[in-house]
Order: sequence, then structure tokens, then C-alpha cells
Amino acid sequence: MTRPAFPLRFKDPATKEMLRLVSDQLGVPMNDLAEGAIRHELVLLGAHLEHQLTEIVTALKSYNPQTDL
Repeated sequence: MTRPAFPLRFKDPATKEMLRLVSDQLGVPMNDLAEGAIRHELVLLGAHLEHQLTEIVTALKSYNPQTDL
């Protein structure tokens, strides 16, 4: 079974080097470590977006065209 691939290009070579060092220290493949870090970051970003959208919906529900400009 073929797994989806995504070539990851680092703008800062130091980031790739940090990934390699941590990968070596933990004994975890770089791909696994990077995928876990990306997943973690996406969960945090998603939670932040959800919070922002909830605030927008709350503001829209309280909107009164008679009194709000």
C-alpha cells in the first residue's frame, strides 16, 4: 500500500538540523517526528480558529440592525 508523500523543503537549514538532532536523540525517524509536530501544530491552530469563529458567531447573533451600525 502506497502512503501519501509530501516533499518537505526547509527554508532554514537550521530547522532541518534541529529535526535531525532531536530525531537522533529520541531514536525516532525524522518523518515520524515531523509528522507528529505538524499534527500537533495543526490541532492547536484548528482550536484557535474554532475559538475565533465562535466569537464571530456570538457577535453576529447579538447584532441588532436597529442599534448597531
